[in-house]
Amino acid sequence: MRKRTKLILLIIAAVLLIITAVIVVIPAIQTGNFASRAEKVVQVPDLNSGFVPQGLEFLPESGVFLVSGYLGKTAQIKLIGENTNSSVSLYNADGSDFESHAGGICKSGDFVYISGEQNIYAFSLSDVLNGSAALVGKIPVNNRASFCFADEKYVYVGEYAFGAFYPTAESHHIKTPAGDDNSAIVFAFPTDKNQPLGLKTEPSFAFSTTGSVQGMEIAEGKAFLSLSDRVSGSRLLSYDISSAKIDQFGEIPLIYLDSANFLEKQPMFPQSEGIVFANGKINVLFESAANKYLIGRLFGADYIYSLAI
Repeated sequence: MRKRTKLILLIIAAVLLIITAVIVVIPAIQTGNFASRAEKVVQVPDLNSGFVPQGLEFLPESGVFLVSGYLGKTAQIKLIGENTNSSVSLYNADGSDFESHAGGICKSGDFVYISGEQNIYAFSLSDVLNGSAALVGKIPVNNRASFCFADEKYVYVGEYAFGAFYPTAESHHIKTPAGDDNSAIVFAFPTDKNQPLGLKTEPSFAFSTTGSVQGMEIAEGKAFLSLSDRVSGSRLLSYDISSAKIDQFGEIPLIYLDSANFLEKQPMFPQSEGIVFANGKINVLFESAANKYLIGRLFGADYIYSLAI
């Protein structure tokens, strides 16, 4: 009987050791030198309350980060800065709660945009900064609208692809000139102050990207992709845009991000999400410290981190 008990205890100990290796040791190895290179910027609030962060934007005029995410089915925005920590309630035009995965967030002109459910949703910037914003309108996009980012001329809307779990349109699966199998498209919508939602409804060009992209940014002539899934861990990829091959996607130019213009891979903490260029660095958001996952608490992933590029 004692031998049987000892055997059972040994089996339990072995199982716990394996679990520890899977959820702690392996991700720790995969992060590479990220912990030594990156700096904590600001802590993401309300993770213990069920908030799951997704998208990241930065307002340089106020030094405040905008973090989109969801609490249950309801979308929220967090305003986070050195002296700022508040939540923004989002509503539909009829006053009901705005429900969305809120995978991406970006700002252009007088609008804050949230991406999700194959749409880009527009809210008034002034309303967001005042803590409560009603949906102004939406623009359908021809992809999953998993994330978004913006510059002075365009709002970019991209998609997350991961096999049969998160499928993308067949036309978005492209063999690149370098021989890569890309599976996602990022559309660039021109900003236009004369349009009701500040954007033209048809894209001017597109990027072809690999799968598992959770966020994207363009800075200093490079395209940066935040990739994460539950198999390969998180990594920040960079590409040289100037050397990218260009083709056609329907009637618009298509820019390939592939191994021909790939520059660097930086492993990161588990479940990286949105990224944004601010103060000369790439800032990275993670969802792994939310109560839904918790593993990020082991790595300090409840913070936004900045990384010199």
